[in-house]
Amino acid sequence: MRPSRQAMLDYVSKCEEEFGREVNCIYDTILTFSLDESQVKVVRTAALSVSKMIKIFETEFMPDLYAIPSFCTILNPSIIPEDDLKGLYSFWKEENFQEIVFLYPPYVPVPGSVRQRIKVIPDLLEDRQNLKLIILNQISHLEKKEKEFRKYDRRIYRLLSIVKMLKKQKYVTIKEIAEEFNICRRTAQRDITLLTEVGELIWYEHEQKAYSLIDGESMVWPV
Repeated sequence: MRPSRQAMLDYVSKCEEEFGREVNCIYDTILTFSLDESQVKVVRTAALSVSKMIKIFETEFMPDLYAIPSFCTILNPSIIPEDDLKGLYSFWKEENFQEIVFLYPPYVPVPGSVRQRIKVIPDLLEDRQNLKLIILNQISHLEKKEKEFRKYDRRIYRLLSIVKMLKKQKYVTIKEIAEEFNICRRTAQRDITLLTEVGELIWYEHEQKAYSLIDGESMVWPV
């Protein structure tokens, strides 16, 4: 049975106290569930061949599959009760940053929304290169996502800064925005358009050939 949200939060807090930073690092932890020593050794070798920063978290405790953040989870689905396995499918659907490796084909049908993220490797000892490739691909995928998030963060910071410019100066030209943030004029124009689309009251003064905030106040971000 899937733990309640509060039970999961309580367990995560306990894990943070015991394991410190490991619990918070989604991108550097592989979680193994009920693997034998030889299987864990293969996982560890494959992980180290990719990066020495990757940690292996071994567990036989079912709630760890929910509570311990990891970028890859490796387990044997045949030893997990049907209801628990269905609960994991639902969890993995919500937490879509994980890659899942099954050591046996699942006896419970996998939902389509999760199926693409589940790889089956029946024999880790004979298929080490495939496991290494899975780890490499997942890290590459997460790094790409992280770059996208940083890009969004930079744009949000720039939009807020443009609002500050508009509050500080009576008139702001596209050229001034482009030079201030080292972007092209087309990007600066798109930023102004986006600000107006989200509700900012920006007016174009034809005589000044510049933009200004109506009444000099921001309607969206009171910065």
